[in-house]
Amino acid sequence: MVANNETYIPAGVLWGWNMLSPTQPFTEGEPKATGINKFLIIMTDGTNTLSPNKSNYMLHTGTDTAKADSLMTTVCSNAKNAGLTIYTVAVGVTGSTAEGLATCANDSSKAFNIEDSAKLVEVFKKIAGQILTPRLTM
Repeated sequence: MVANNETYIPAGVLWGWNMLSPTQPFTEGEPKATGINKFLIIMTDGTNTLSPNKSNYMLHTGTDTAKADSLMTTVCSNAKNAGLTIYTVAVGVTGSTAEGLATCANDSSKAFNIEDSAKLVEVFKKIAGQILTPRLTM
């Protein structure tokens, strides 16, 4: 993986959360209920380089990276409060975005920061090991 172009992580978090929700714009997600666990994995190879435009919040053409990092943390907190378990995987990410991603995860065992993308398989095996619970039935 080689990071290039621009990155705005809060939008990715929001869309991931929307995909798990039973409400619009996607309705396929199961409603929150006992026995249903929802997991969101945020993976990025870049730090936040874009932010909302000051005159039009729908556009992400600003360059206030501190604002983008703050919004990322807020969106993650809201998603966790809604019952999602968040894992973060940062590849070559440093600085405040890396710190924010670590905070986005539910706890330190769910935050991964690696330098080498070749370690992604190992990281995702660890995540799968935490999510999947063997179940025996008769």
